[in-house]
Amino acid sequence: MTIVELFDEKPINNIVGALCFHPDKVIYVGGDNEAQFFSLRLPVLRNYYREKGIDPLEIEYVQVRRDSLRDIVEKLEQIYETNDDCRFHVEVTGGEDLILIGLGILCQRHPETELCQISGRLRCVRSYSVLRDTEDKLDITCANTVRENLLLHGASVVSCNGSDHLPEGYQWDFAFFSYFNSMWEICCCGVSSYASDSPPADWNYVTKSLGELCAGAISLEDPNVIRFSKSYFNDLFLPDHDAPRFLAYLYAFISEDLLEYIPGADGSDEDIIIFKSDMVRLCLTVGGLMLELKIYMLCQQLFKERGGDCLTSVTIDWDGDDDLGTGTKYCYDPDDPSSVIDTINEVDVMATCGLMPYFISCKNGFFDSEELYKLYSVGERFGKGYCKKVLITTDMQHAVGNSRGPLLQRAADMGIELIEAVHTMTDDEILNALLKVLDLPKKKVTAG
Repeated sequence: MTIVELFDEKPINNIVGALCFHPDKVIYVGGDNEAQFFSLRLPVLRNYYREKGIDPLEIEYVQVRRDSLRDIVEKLEQIYETNDDCRFHVEVTGGEDLILIGLGILCQRHPETELCQISGRLRCVRSYSVLRDTEDKLDITCANTVRENLLLHGASVVSCNGSDHLPEGYQWDFAFFSYFNSMWEICCCGVSSYASDSPPADWNYVTKSLGELCAGAISLEDPNVIRFSKSYFNDLFLPDHDAPRFLAYLYAFISEDLLEYIPGADGSDEDIIIFKSDMVRLCLTVGGLMLELKIYMLCQQLFKERGGDCLTSVTIDWDGDDDLGTGTKYCYDPDDPSSVIDTINEVDVMATCGLMPYFISCKNGFFDSEELYKLYSVGERFGKGYCKKVLITTDMQHAVGNSRGPLLQRAADMGIELIEAVHTMTDDEILNALLKVLDLPKKKVTAG
């Protein structure tokens, strides 16, 4: 079977036909010059199809003149005549306007020509032809994982799910869930011995401070053990870190069995802090991680129920491991071609459901409108025309102050959905808020 794809700047529009029908050959028709297609577009497509298991696949490209309807129709006629022994499909989700007009002329001349198109929400595929008065909804589901969606856009995953912090990534064992619930409660509600109007802001401050204390003091034998001098802690560290607040939270961590504090024996100036586990240490020393993990846990539930994929702490290499999809590379050292500079971004939570990509940013502390631009740029680059962008915050009024109104308006103008004050919500309330802004399909029902 031969599939004809009208080449589009939105990568998702270029793969629907191949995913639906697993053809022997795909012919791309577009206005880009051949050199650009074969040097920049084709390597990305081949990498993607290889990952999807659609290989070997013959790929051709037919360049048409964007400003000549005659040239477009002649090229389409030529494709039709040379592939008339195959079932002929044209995938019309994407494509340039004049090329679509040319395709309409072809369909009038050859009414048996089959067209197919995926819906705007990327959930179903329909087939059309001039011979039929009705459209046919095909029993076909197209889907990408997070990694596959990035490959389609020429990118790759550098790290995810905590692999940049821990050798085996985040470990979600039973013991950690108990610790996590205790930490989430403190993050949302604060500690009784220290009254505050914004517990999430206090949590971020204290965890970042504890991270500073750990820097350079972690035991080489066990990263969950930190050793520091009592004099440094009392004379230098505490005065610079709002001692009443820091100590109140430290005592709360001890009382919840999240860490142990062992003062030095008589005559010793060394105190020791021992974290209960690697995961607990990360949550108590990496500001903002708690909110990110909470949202990830809830998103995992939502997307798994719908056959989707979800990752957290995703670091993206914009042009992929093999520098795919880029025509320009700059070097740290002009005399060393191997010292290339890679553009990277971290996204707190990334997910896919079907072909739709989702980008979620979690903010538990101070931020400004620059975070909106980061989220917007990543969404547009790796979900062109098809994506959901969501910003999730705890105490946004405390974080941005009088800028809240303008920030909300800017987010709306950029197509970014906001969920505020999640620290005041139950898990079910957060799930419902996520379902509303993500616009997910219904749960998959399994037989039996």
